[in-house]
Amino acid sequence: MAEVDDVDALHLTMKLVDFLAEVTDAATRDPVRDILADEVSGPELVLWLDQLPEGIRVNDQSVDDVLLRVRPPSILPEPRPPAELVGWIDSSEPRGLDGFEPELLELGPIDVESKSARRVPPNSIVRAFTRWRGTWRQWSRSQKRRELYEKLESAAKKLEQRDDEFEFVLAVGLMCWQAPDGEQIRRHLVTEPVLPKLDRKTAEVTVSRVSGKRRFEDKEVLGAQEAYQPDRARISKTAVIESDASLLEEQTLAGILGWLELGFGEAFETEEMRGTKEELPTSPVLSASPALVLRPRSRVLLAEAYKRIAEALREPGAEVPVGLAQLVVDTEAEQRHRWLSEQGAVSGDVLGNDPLFPLHANDEQMRVIDLLRTETSVVVQGPPGTGKTHTIANLVSALLARGQRVLVTSQKDQALKVLRDKIPAELRQLCVLLAGGSKDAAKELEHGLEALSEAVASTNVHALSARADTLAAERDQSRSRSVELNDRVRELRDIENVRHEPVVPGFSTEIYLGTLKDIVREVKRVETAYDWIPAVDHNVPDVPPLSHAELIELHWLLRSDSPARRSRSTQEMAGSGSGSMRFDEFGE
Repeated sequence: MAEVDDVDALHLTMKLVDFLAEVTDAATRDPVRDILADEVSGPELVLWLDQLPEGIRVNDQSVDDVLLRVRPPSILPEPRPPAELVGWIDSSEPRGLDGFEPELLELGPIDVESKSARRVPPNSIVRAFTRWRGTWRQWSRSQKRRELYEKLESAAKKLEQRDDEFEFVLAVGLMCWQAPDGEQIRRHLVTEPVLPKLDRKTAEVTVSRVSGKRRFEDKEVLGAQEAYQPDRARISKTAVIESDASLLEEQTLAGILGWLELGFGEAFETEEMRGTKEELPTSPVLSASPALVLRPRSRVLLAEAYKRIAEALREPGAEVPVGLAQLVVDTEAEQRHRWLSEQGAVSGDVLGNDPLFPLHANDEQMRVIDLLRTETSVVVQGPPGTGKTHTIANLVSALLARGQRVLVTSQKDQALKVLRDKIPAELRQLCVLLAGGSKDAAKELEHGLEALSEAVASTNVHALSARADTLAAERDQSRSRSVELNDRVRELRDIENVRHEPVVPGFSTEIYLGTLKDIVREVKRVETAYDWIPAVDHNVPDVPPLSHAELIELHWLLRSDSPARRSRSTQEMAGSGSGSMRFDEFGE
């Protein structure tokens, strides 16, 4: 296959990026402009901060950047009115959270017994109603807090699992307008990401600021209107985006007003109240109306990123992006390695022949590592639980051990958190997690830098080098010992498979033969038939006390034994003196 020219490869890659930018930009051309409209792509949740339940407030000045804390109130049944109030209140049926507050009627029920007309509530009824309404109000406040908690809990769980699809933002500067072209506009102009988080131990839900970029969404809100003139107010827009002031401060709303005066050629009004009436005003109305919004993730920033990549590829002297080029052109390994070498990339064989893996690696995982030595990229695909994260943890650890820096990206934050937990604790503190723009990433970065600084300041380089050499020698010894033990295990397994001839051929050639397992099984099978034989002391040498000939002679003597013969064992030969002998000294 002919090698693709570098210019052609760069050109085709630019076309790919242009296509991605166009497709992504097309998805943002018809944005949701009414956040309260029932649209598929509209927000799933809008929580107005000026309508939070009693006892819940936003803390805009918290040191830990937590805007909102909500603990789960208990689920309580709605208190029923006492029997004495029946007929004296507007309704005795359950009202629910959306129902109206109970009211005491001006005139009570007709007194059936006295047949008198309806009368005003007596003091006893007024007191009973006041007590019960206080209990009902307390229940209502508690359950509204419960309702808020459940909505935030649901948002936190959705962001945990689907943060690539949804985003949670703090929004201010609500524009409400029934535009001349019929477009219904009810959407905030400025947003910044926040993070709902569920504490699994305490069940508390928090909403915190994160380090994501503040966005001025003027194009999405007013882009289709003739009065929209963004070029006039670029400086004002940048000032709002880059301001250190909180979105909830008056300074931010003032900045939005300043932008409208320059970038929007239409007279507008301002009001304090949130504009959520069904009928939108025919003149633009701006209000602060801060809200928390859970919505499908915007693709605007992604489209802008693609456009910036395309612009960079058009710069003179732009290098071929190897990873993207492989998607649109057929390349050989030599050409890919040449591109990387010209761009100063590290060799793929940086792991060496003996990578330091902290976790066990099976054959399939080792095959991935082997491919990385010769390929510029490797795709590993498999269902959950097949070891993909395990393999990446090993690879990251081995590269860090070689002094390399590693960047790991993921579509979902949860995958990065799982990977970090798989990396050994000694290396984990040097891993900086930038997940969802979380401000915790800054703390982790600080922790990692402190760990590095401490290691540099408190470590003797020569002692550390000597320690590394010692550990390397110990590792080599351990590996050698492991090889020896594995060889021994293989030998023992081979011995288990050796087939033996009959152990006692003189007794039988049909039993006590085969593998050791077969022989032991046969001994166990007839064990009860020979349980009269006494156990052999384990300290006795594994050598019979009698030879084969001696055993046969003993057998013959025992068979020829008789009472008469035993009685003669004390008889002596005829003779005199010390020369006399007993028969038992001669034997037979």
